[in-house]
Amino acid sequence: MRARDFPFLHPRALRVAPLGCALAAGLACTAAAARPADEDQQTDPRTATLERIVVTAEKQGRSQHDTATSTAVLSGQDIDQRGFTGSRDVFTGAANVTYLGQDNAAPAIRGIDGSGAAVGVDAYFAGSRARLGITLDGRPLSFNEIVFADTALWDVAQSELLRGAQSLLQGRNAIAGTLAIKTNDPTFSTEGGALLSAGNYDHYQGAFYFSAPLVDDELAFRVAADLQHHDSFLDYTGVPGAKNPGRFETRNVRAKLLYTPKAYPDFRQLITLQHTDSLAPQSETTHYPYTSHEASTPQMPVFETRANALVSDTQWRRGERLQLRNLFTATDLNVDRYALPGSGIAHIDARQYTLEPNLVLDRGDSAFSGIAGLYLFRSRQDETIDYPFDERFHDRVDTEALYAQGTLALSEQWDLTLGARYERERHRRDGGDAYRYIALDLDKTWHTFLPKLDLAWHPNAAWTFGLLAQRGYNAGGGGVTLGFPSATIYTYDPEYVRDYEAYFRAELADGRLQLNGNLFYGDYKGLQLPFLTSMEPYYQFVIRNANRAYNTGAELGLRWRASPELDVHASLGVLRTRITDDAGWGTQGHDFSDAPKLTGGLGASWRGAGGVELNFDAHYSGSYYSDVQNTPMAHIDPYWMGRINGGYHLGSAYVFAGVNNLFDHRDPLTIYVYANTGAYSAYNTGTMPEPRTWYAGVRVDFR
Repeated sequence: MRARDFPFLHPRALRVAPLGCALAAGLACTAAAARPADEDQQTDPRTATLERIVVTAEKQGRSQHDTATSTAVLSGQDIDQRGFTGSRDVFTGAANVTYLGQDNAAPAIRGIDGSGAAVGVDAYFAGSRARLGITLDGRPLSFNEIVFADTALWDVAQSELLRGAQSLLQGRNAIAGTLAIKTNDPTFSTEGGALLSAGNYDHYQGAFYFSAPLVDDELAFRVAADLQHHDSFLDYTGVPGAKNPGRFETRNVRAKLLYTPKAYPDFRQLITLQHTDSLAPQSETTHYPYTSHEASTPQMPVFETRANALVSDTQWRRGERLQLRNLFTATDLNVDRYALPGSGIAHIDARQYTLEPNLVLDRGDSAFSGIAGLYLFRSRQDETIDYPFDERFHDRVDTEALYAQGTLALSEQWDLTLGARYERERHRRDGGDAYRYIALDLDKTWHTFLPKLDLAWHPNAAWTFGLLAQRGYNAGGGGVTLGFPSATIYTYDPEYVRDYEAYFRAELADGRLQLNGNLFYGDYKGLQLPFLTSMEPYYQFVIRNANRAYNTGAELGLRWRASPELDVHASLGVLRTRITDDAGWGTQGHDFSDAPKLTGGLGASWRGAGGVELNFDAHYSGSYYSDVQNTPMAHIDPYWMGRINGGYHLGSAYVFAGVNNLFDHRDPLTIYVYANTGAYSAYNTGTMPEPRTWYAGVRVDFR
């Protein structure tokens, strides 16, 4: 490691340290008096403890109490109780996360756009580069699955949202963060369930799961399926291939086979087959002043994303501390964009593979634990689009990485973690049209070294305090701007972040109260930003690297079992962003796009006598700009959104009903400004939230 990779004395980095030290000092005053939670104690139901959260996305299965990363973790029970049906529900309401509606963009985390700088047609011409990674049972989802599909949350064991750069252990496309979704595994006892629900806007969901042993204690299977659909609240006109562009449909089928041979009791093999099919309009946008139910593009293009995938997860424990693992994924992806002829009828045929063997060393009675692994990624993608001419592209990405992370117990109270990742990626993309209006020939190779340092202090079993420094990375790419007599091809460089964090974790009140918090400062070099180069009415997007920028703030989380009947959860996000050197593109001193200074959430789950349940969630977002130009007409006002649901248990059945967007918020979540003033302002479009919706249904489980 080089000293410049960890400039702890950087003046801006030191801004976090006093805050962290002050917070640690204040909390430590109560730490000695706090009564630590005993994980093994058998408690009276009146003082039942919260379950300790285990974070699996960092590959070592650490408790949240011992994890430095800022996380928002939901168990399968949390997801079911709150009425969450898709991954977008997880993002909505999380601290320092901005969900932007059905559009060309993934959520922004800490002001970093999860879809990357290249979106829309620019992403199609020159290749996409997401900043937010989503994994489903270890399989990394593609750009189109992240942006245009909504990953179903049926029969899910846990979802883990990791904020900030996750480049060391997650690798590519994770500089903003990662959402890891783990579904339920097969069981050696028979169980099953089904769900039916319906609501306004032609909402429907039908789902089931079933698990049973094939060979006692050796071989078991699980199948799950989920069908959801609803109609948009906007009015659309049909396009070829999609008679109803306002129709949202998702189909998910999953089959798992678990093998644990008696002859090798420390061996575990899990095979997962996944099929997903998602159909949705490209965006739900309307024109200024954003009050009409008429879509900004009545004949809106529709994206259909289909994926068939295999996941092989092998684990073999060798002794008490050492475990060998291997994760292999293969995905066959097909994406169709249905549109009017000549306006972007497109098709993507892609194949993606990952291979990740690693060694995990548990601490046991030793002072050291760690992980070391190899990561290989391969993608082959063929694309066609009939705009501006008949364009054809071939895309190839090859990534190799080595990573390692180790934790040494310096004493009973102090742990030191060091880690590093070396990654090499080659991206080749070529193609265009017969007229050579677009003639793309990109062949770039990037190398990067990503170190990490974490120092944790455990004054007692109830409290953890720590300091974290790490480097994040996202590869560069290319872009296309349309002009006359030919398009302009350009490239942009990788982006890097030096992330400094101070954190605390606490388990108090005999395990009935869990607190966590992270203070962070991200120093970005080469941040990739989209710029609007001209306006009224002609415009072009171009991606450029800002020399320097930063984000800083905090995330706080709380889980509290107030009584055996009542659970309370809350979160708070504070954020400040600034472009400090934009390389002359006119955005110096501006905020990042989609970066509200304050976000937060509050919710409760109540389980009454006789089987009654009631759940409520509300979240707040402060104001923000939708573009890095900080255009006044792209300003989003503060807003509240909420949801409520409840039901009644009748034996093995649960009858429920709920309302989403409880306060019926109807203002845009994103605004695209194509003109600031004058007659052309009517061209500006806003991405709208779904209005208030209701649903009711029944769920049956048996075991």
